[in-house]
Amino acid sequence: MYYGIDLGTTTTLVAEPIVKGSSFDARALKISQLNKQGNQIEREILPSYAYFPEGTDPVVGTYAKEAPDVSKTVRAIKRFMGRDIERRAQTPSATSLGDNVAWGKFIRS
Repeated sequence: MYYGIDLGTTTTLVAEPIVKGSSFDARALKISQLNKQGNQIEREILPSYAYFPEGTDPVVGTYAKEAPDVSKTVRAIKRFMGRDIERRAQTPSATSLGDNVAWGKFIRS
């Protein structure tokens, strides 16, 4: 099975193809995740956040956006993908985030 991922700067969507004869469509998948209160929720659109807590697997989406330790949270990384250090340094929005982006360290929310 193939899946399509629309990785947006602020939100992400995952879809699966639907093929009916010669026609093609896509259906957004509902992704099950935990919110800050620990409740299971399902959403089609996820916040583009990743949280890296110590001693456990990384978490993405809503819980990562609401993570208690922002020093271990990555967000809005798409706008810096593919840029080298020199280009990043010339970008005002990147410069305001400091060297954390260029060296792959965590970005504070």
